[in-house]
Amino acid sequence: LPRRWEWIQTHLEHLVAAGAEVPVGERQGIAVPAVAVATRSGIDFITVATEGKQAARAVVTGEKFTADGKQMVEILTGLAAGDLVVMP
Repeated sequence: LPRRWEWIQTHLEHLVAAGAEVPVGERQGIAVPAVAVATRSGIDFITVATEGKQAARAVVTGEKFTADGKQMVEILTGLAAGDLVVMP
C-alpha cells in the first residue's frame, strides 16, 4: 500500500489534468429561436409548415446560446436544414 500511495502522489497532477476541458473546434448545426420550442409532457416540439399545413415535430435539443441578442437553441435531431419553422 505505501508504494501505491507514493505513485498516486507523484502522478496526481497528471491524473487531475486529464479531466480538463479542452476546446477542439467549432461545429455546424441547426439552431432555432428558443421561443419556437414547446415542451409538452417532457418532450420538445417544433411546429413546421409542410404542404400548406402545420405539424408538431418532436425534436432533441442541444445547447442554448445567444446570437444577435436572441436566445437560440441547437436542434440535434428532428429537424432538417430547410424545414420551415412556424414561430408562435
